[in-house]
Amino acid sequence: MISWMYSLSTFFLSFSSVRFRISSHIKSWKESDNLERLDVENGILLSPNVDSLFDKHLISFSDEGQMLISNKISEDVLNQLGIDK
Repeated sequence: MISWMYSLSTFFLSFSSVRFRISSHIKSWKESDNLERLDVENGILLSPNVDSLFDKHLISFSDEGQMLISNKISEDVLNQLGIDK
């Protein structure tokens, strides 16, 4: 996909052990056709806390790689997760 995703995922993974990495589909499996489901560019590696927010559509990423954060997440929760708004 876009090269920033590799850099972004590497940044998030630097905070967790290799065994805790989670691979997530950018476009959900349910919403994807067979080609998209197997497309290596439809994936991103994230730490568990970031993956959970991503799966719940509480965060996303712009085309430039900037994290987009939902207003539904409190500043306290973001601070606990180590995410700057």
